[in-house]
Amino acid sequence: MTISTEFKHFKDEAMKPYLSTNACPNKPGSSIDLIFTDIMGLRKMKKNMKNFFTSNKCRIRLLDSFGTHAEFNDANYFKEHWKEFGNKKQNPWGGHGLELQQFLTMYPHTDDNTFLGFVVETFEKDDEKNIIQRQNWTTIYGKEKYMWENCTKILEIIKEFTNEIHATVADSNENFMKEYNVINHGLLTTKEFHILMKKTKIFFGFGFPLEGPAPLEAVSNGAIFINHQFIPTKSRLTYKFFEDKPTLRELNSQNPYMERFIGEPHVLTVDINNEQELRKTMEKAMKINNEKYLPIEFSFEGMLERVDVLLTRHDFCGNEITNWPSWKSSKIIKSNYGQNCQDACSNENLKCERSFFKKINQKNMLKNFMNCNEDEITEESIPYAPGKCILQKNPQLFSCATKPPQNIQRLCPCRTFKKGQIVLCDKFC
Repeated sequence: MTISTEFKHFKDEAMKPYLSTNACPNKPGSSIDLIFTDIMGLRKMKKNMKNFFTSNKCRIRLLDSFGTHAEFNDANYFKEHWKEFGNKKQNPWGGHGLELQQFLTMYPHTDDNTFLGFVVETFEKDDEKNIIQRQNWTTIYGKEKYMWENCTKILEIIKEFTNEIHATVADSNENFMKEYNVINHGLLTTKEFHILMKKTKIFFGFGFPLEGPAPLEAVSNGAIFINHQFIPTKSRLTYKFFEDKPTLRELNSQNPYMERFIGEPHVLTVDINNEQELRKTMEKAMKINNEKYLPIEFSFEGMLERVDVLLTRHDFCGNEITNWPSWKSSKIIKSNYGQNCQDACSNENLKCERSFFKKINQKNMLKNFMNCNEDEITEESIPYAPGKCILQKNPQLFSCATKPPQNIQRLCPCRTFKKGQIVLCDKFC
């Protein structure tokens, strides 16, 4: 394994196979199996190593915090349809034309991409040495001053229920919000933050940052996370932060993963701007006995399981015929009208498996599941195909996440998944 922190070093290492003195230089991939990089690294490759990028495109695994949808990955499709996705004609983070499963995300945002995740560090041995007593404290999730705007009424309600309010605001000092008796610790190390979470009863989200790791760290130490519910939802079409992101995801809350996969009693999701509902939620939190919880997929073991899948199961170069995940784990279903495949599969306690689209994108499947006649079936390059009586013409547009028009049902390839480790199958894998 080679780690490059500078582009020149990466280029020197990557080009070694091509600098052979032999008459026949090594083929691409003879010394490089996989390339893990981010968007900035990808741009450098595309600009300064065009031939290398073209030859090794299938070997790239791209770190992508918020995920990428098919509509933004295919440059031509975005160019023709950009007005449907907001008022931004530019697509600064998209248009790379990779397989959507080559995009590696922090959370399992969309079934189209691959969930890489991260490890939530624990300090269990330190717990054995020092018994830390939990206090009736609320710690606010907002590490910069601007995140606390218009929060005074919320702080007043929190004070009704907890003895102390703590903060970790990095760009201020101990006098920050002193009029509300806020105790600001400033920027903490990971270990210091974990100790604070062991002491605090509630970790309270103001709505930003979105989908960060801190709520998982809090819950893993036994704090209850108050997750801000968004009414209405936030997306590229409604929220400035998302307006140039290559995704059409609609966020229901500050951390949708915590809401969907963990939930009560560790996570309470509420519109914190609704004073009545917030008081009810705080009352509920006060009655909960705090317990530590960490999903397997964010442990060291869970991370290693996923990395093993990335290294040994995924092949986008067509060198090997991979039978993973097994077709035996599949279930083909029809979505409701206007429903995407991710939600349709989720309703059946399954996940959408993008690699299975090729298996169901066939006339006989549409005939059997969608009651189509032979002469009704057409081929189109639209991200909600296959569905109705339409086959997908452009495989790059296969999409679990795309919602079709309200009068169309999609044909969806679902599969089982292991609870607490969504990348793995529950059966047959």
